[in-house]
Amino acid sequence: MKKAMSLVLVLLLTMTVCGAFAEGVAIKDEHPTLKVLMNSVSYDPNDIIETKVVEEVTGYHVEYSTLPSDAAQRDTAVLMAVANQEDYDLIQCTNATFTALRDQGMLMPLNEYIDALAPEFWDCVPSGAWNGVSDEDGNVYAFSKLYTLQREICSNLVFRMDLLKAAGIEALPTTLNEFHDLLKALKDFYGDQYIIWSGPYIKNNVGQNMGIPLNISGAFGIYNDWMVDENGKVIYYTEHPNFPALIEFMTTLYNEGLVDIDYAANKFGDVDEKFASGKAIIASCSRETISEVYAAIKDINVTLDDIAFVGPLFGEDGTCIYQETSQYSSYWCVPVYAKNAADVVNWIKEKVANQQIINLGEEGVHFQWDETGYPIPIQPAFTDERNKSSAFVMFAEMTSFAKLFSARLRKNDAIWKEYTSSTLAFNEQHADRWVPAYFAFCSYNDYTSYNATLQNDLTVFLQQLVTGVKTMDSLETFKKDFENNEGETVRAALQKWYDTYYK
Repeated sequence: MKKAMSLVLVLLLTMTVCGAFAEGVAIKDEHPTLKVLMNSVSYDPNDIIETKVVEEVTGYHVEYSTLPSDAAQRDTAVLMAVANQEDYDLIQCTNATFTALRDQGMLMPLNEYIDALAPEFWDCVPSGAWNGVSDEDGNVYAFSKLYTLQREICSNLVFRMDLLKAAGIEALPTTLNEFHDLLKALKDFYGDQYIIWSGPYIKNNVGQNMGIPLNISGAFGIYNDWMVDENGKVIYYTEHPNFPALIEFMTTLYNEGLVDIDYAANKFGDVDEKFASGKAIIASCSRETISEVYAAIKDINVTLDDIAFVGPLFGEDGTCIYQETSQYSSYWCVPVYAKNAADVVNWIKEKVANQQIINLGEEGVHFQWDETGYPIPIQPAFTDERNKSSAFVMFAEMTSFAKLFSARLRKNDAIWKEYTSSTLAFNEQHADRWVPAYFAFCSYNDYTSYNATLQNDLTVFLQQLVTGVKTMDSLETFKKDFENNEGETVRAALQKWYDTYYK
């Protein structure tokens, strides 16, 4: 893959672009057919009702082409398409291809088009999302598709209420001490019959990639691998003043036999299986797999009424912090030689203005509103005629889009129960506990190149600390490895990012 990428970059460096670099901001008198290159899907995007609806409401006919499903082939295909000046008006990119094309001057700056045609776009997403797709002069080079829910609790605990009630426990915990006491009561009642709590939940997605669940670490004020202290200084997870107390709490649970003995080795699939098969009373979980878990748990005669969800816990001093779930999902870019940039922006503007009918459908046909103002999908019309619409979202007004998206969550009763009892409840009761995702959109190479290794090392280290494989005495060794793996380089990049955009 590296050889292919290098070859394409050479082409990009040496090619001469002969197309029009900018045709002005005027919309053509007759809408042109737009050509879009997008990620692979399992259907023909030109022949589904969702794309026909978009054409009806925007007035633009669009021809879609799809990229290879293999990641390496996909990235190479994107770079080759631009290098060869293939006739596309809009191209879906990953972070790697976006960065490569932007740095080589192969993408159209979009500021003047947005200012002239859709100035409301600047307020549709967090300001940081624009910073991450811009150069240092503020030129924007992509529309960013963001993680759909900007304030979702992705780190949850799921409880077998039938087993809690059999042990004489009726109330769910809200604090660390209550959680500890509940675990001890279950251990006293059931002994070794069950795993009391199985975790962590490590999945390569927002809010699910730590060796200690964020709904627990947040009760110590630790909400991410990189954080900002009260003085505006960027600090690492292990540097937080409450880090020793967090490790003491977790190791106490493990040493008392309240945590899965396999905690250091568990992946999210292991945790799901142990809860779904009835081996564990409590498990860390997320929305992404709860439908499969609930489907499996029916095999052991457990109903949805028998399970309950808990989101972030609180420290005894009232501490509870959770980071916003902002991140990029993909980038949509206009090649610098494209001739229809103004119409692309106008098309996306029409899609944003009509995002309810496009993504949710017609009231009374595809959905209805409940008493709280959230949509209920009407089946089978919603699935038959709107299920694929999210694949074609290039950009959205995120606040309203989150409510539209909730109809998809409601298609599964277990997901909806988790979402309402955790995310919606937390947002209604504790909206002041969110902190910005300061670094979610950081595009500096020193951060994007090195942080994945640092985060993986941190995750493993945390699991090892919890299970006693390593002790706090090994922190100095961890710090040396952190420095050797460019930890200070990453810190400097993030400090620059924070000082530039947030200070």
